Amino acid sequence: THDTTMTSTQNETYSIVWFRNDLRIHDNEALIKAIEKNSGRIIPFYCFDERQFKGTYHFSFPKTGPHRSRFLIESLECLRKKLRELGSDLLIRTGKPEEEIVKIITSLSFPIDSVHAHLEIASEEKAVEENVKKNLDKMKIELKLYWGGSTLHHVDDLPFDIYGKTPLKLFTAFRQMMEQKNVNVREPCATPKDKLVSFGEMEGGCGQLPTVEDLMKIGNFDEWLKEFVDSDPNVKEDDQNEVKRLFVGGEEEGLKRLDYYLFQSKLASDYKTTRNGLLGGDYSTKFSAWLANGSLGVREIHRQLKQYEEKEGANDSTYWIVFELLWRDYFKWINLKHGDRIFKLYGIQEKKKGEEDKHAWKKDEKLFKLWAKGKNGYPFVDANMREINSTGFMSNRGRQNVASLLTKDLDIDWRMGAEYFESFLIDHDVCSNYGNWMYVAGVGNDPRQDRYFNVVKQGHMYDAKGEYVCYWLPQLSKLPDANMKHQPYLLSSEQQAKCKFSVEQDYCNPIAEVKFVPGGQSTKKKDFKIKKYSKAGGKSKVAKDGKSEK
Repeated sequence: THDTTMTSTQNETYSIVWFRNDLRIHDNEALIKAIEKNSGRIIPFYCFDERQFKGTYHFSFPKTGPHRSRFLIESLECLRKKLRELGSDLLIRTGKPEEEIVKIITSLSFPIDSVHAHLEIASEEKAVEENVKKNLDKMKIELKLYWGGSTLHHVDDLPFDIYGKTPLKLFTAFRQMMEQKNVNVREPCATPKDKLVSFGEMEGGCGQLPTVEDLMKIGNFDEWLKEFVDSDPNVKEDDQNEVKRLFVGGEEEGLKRLDYYLFQSKLASDYKTTRNGLLGGDYSTKFSAWLANGSLGVREIHRQLKQYEEKEGANDSTYWIVFELLWRDYFKWINLKHGDRIFKLYGIQEKKKGEEDKHAWKKDEKLFKLWAKGKNGYPFVDANMREINSTGFMSNRGRQNVASLLTKDLDIDWRMGAEYFESFLIDHDVCSNYGNWMYVAGVGNDPRQDRYFNVVKQGHMYDAKGEYVCYWLPQLSKLPDANMKHQPYLLSSEQQAKCKFSVEQDYCNPIAEVKFVPGGQSTKKKDFKIKKYSKAGGKSKVAKDGKSEK
C-alpha cells in the first residue's frame, strides 16, 4: 500500500506529547494542541515512572500491582497501534519522566520547542510536573499543561471557587449547584485524522513495552505477590479469565464497551436497578478501568449518553450514570481543594489539639492480612476480597462492605485498606479511591461518622440466594440454603456433618463480631444472629434480636 506518512527535514521543530493518564487519541487536548503547533511534527512519549512500581507511602504495598500493570500495558499497546496508523509511533521508556524527557531531547538531531501534557491533581503526579518543568526551563523549552478531559466539567467552568467557601462540603450541595446552574459539559476535542510527520529513527529505538513481571521486579515484590495474588485453590482459573476478557486495556476496547453498554444492549436504561449487582459483566457500566488511565474520555461517555437518550429516551437510569460521573468529579475537586490531607489519618476532618481520638485506629498486621486474603469468616466480605485478589475488580457494593468491616469492625487504619486497593484495583483512581475510603471511615465529607454496613445483612440483601459467595467460595455450595451460605459459623456440628462441611477445615470462623448500629433497629431475624467470641475464646450465647449476650 502507498504510505502517505510525511517525513521531516533536519531543522524543523517538533513537540513532545507526554502521555500520562490520557492514553487515547480521542478527546486529547494535549495531543491536538501539539499537532496544531508544529503541523503534525510530534514525538509521542510515555514513561513507566519507576516510583509508581515501588511501595505505597505508608505500608509499602506494590503501588501498581499486577492487574493494573497488565491493563496499562494493553492500553499502551493500543495507543501505539493508533499512533502508528497515523504515521507516528510511541516512545516507551522506564525511569523518571523528568530524566527520560531530557535524554530524548539531547539525543535528537532536530530541535524541540515544547512539551505538551495534561495536568494531574494528586501530589506525587504534580511533583513530577514540577521536576519536568525545572529541567525544561534550563533547556529553554516550554512545558504546556492542559486541564483536558479528566473531569466531566472543566475546572474553569465551575460556578464556585474551589479554594473558597465552596459547596464541596457535601456532595448533594455540589450536585444541586451544578444541576441548578446547568453547567455545560464541553464537547470532546476532535480525533486526529490527518497523517502525522514521522520522527524517524531514535537513539535506543522506540522502546519495547515491559512485561508485568518486568514491572513487578522494580519493587522486588515477588514474595509479597505470591502471598496475596495466588488465588484460592477452590477458584478455577476460568473465573479469573472471565474478568480479564471483560477488562482488556486500551482505547478501542473502552469505546467498544461504551457502544455495547449503550447502543447494542441498551443496558443503560436499567442501570439504576442493576447497579448493585455482583456477578457478570452487565450489572454496571464497567467504564471505570478505562476512565482511570484515560483510555476512555469522560466527555465522550457524556456525548454518547446524550445521543442514546435522544434515541432511546432519558430516564432515572441514564441520569444515574451522569450522577455517578459527578461523584467522580467531586472527589477530584476535593483532592484539588484539600491536597495531601486526603492521605492523613483524619482525612479532611481535622483533629483539634487536645481532642480525644474519635477512633482507636490500629495497624494490626496479622488481622489486616486475614482481611486482605479473604479469611474474615464472613462469606460476603471474603468473596469480595477473593474477587479483587484474583481479578483486580470489585463491585461498588462490595467495596463499601469490605471497607466498613476493616474500619468499623476490625478498627484498622483505613489507609491500609486504601493502599491495598491502590495496589490491586484495575480501575484505581487516586481521588476516587481515597475519597471513598474517607467516606466509609467517617473522615471525609459526609457528616455521618457512624456510616456502617452490617456485612451479614448486606450479604442477605444483595446476594439473596448465595450465588455470589458460592462463585468465589465454591466450598459453600455444599450448604443447602442461603442462610447457611452467608453464616456458616452458625452451623451446629450435626448440621456440618450432615452437609459434609467443616467450618474450620473448609472455611473459617469470624475474626471479629459484626456490630449492630447502637440504637439501630434490630432485624429480629434468625438470619442475622451473630456469634460473639469472648476474650477467653469461649462462645457467648446469641440473643434473638441479633445482639450477643454473655
